[in-house]
Amino acid sequence: MITLGMLWLPILVSAVIVFIASNILWMVLPFWHHKDYSQLATGTSDALAANLKDTPSGQYMIPNMNWGKMTDEQKAAVQKGPGGLLLLRNPMQFSMGTALGGYFLFNIVVIAIIAYVGTFSLGVGAKYPQVFRVIASAGILGYSFHTVSDSIWYGRPWSSKKLQEAYEEGARRFGWRQRPPVTICCGHSFPCWDLIDEARQ
Repeated sequence: MITLGMLWLPILVSAVIVFIASNILWMVLPFWHHKDYSQLATGTSDALAANLKDTPSGQYMIPNMNWGKMTDEQKAAVQKGPGGLLLLRNPMQFSMGTALGGYFLFNIVVIAIIAYVGTFSLGVGAKYPQVFRVIASAGILGYSFHTVSDSIWYGRPWSSKKLQEAYEEGARRFGWRQRPPVTICCGHSFPCWDLIDEARQ
């Protein structure tokens, strides 16, 4: 049986790799995410910041309405205008070291959970294709699909690169692009990974 304690080194190494790769995309290659954030009309951003100067950090719905006390006409009028979810940091200044440290710990927790899924899903001596399918799937869920609910409920653009990053990282790290071109095997619509692995050997 594989225990989580046996995987402390892969967990730590994976956390370091993800931490470095994500910071390169955000800091060294800032254009990677710039298109995810649209610009407000000229002057709107400054006016909004001025109006929120006394508002504490937090998460806010805009507009904030008591829908239960509104008439149908009032609801219809509000729904014709803009609305959204506001994440506010006030003051905007923060400690970069603290943020980076928290993000690194976040990566360790996420990857430890992914490893935990692997420990009870895979046995000792599990073959590479089986490990890939479980760990890559859990990794994609852990790092990317949280943005989908934001797109559904809060209007976050579907063009966000979070999903693309997850797929690309999974393909690179787990050899997705090197998969054998098998579509049907053993009478099923998915490849028989045991036979493929034996063929490789």
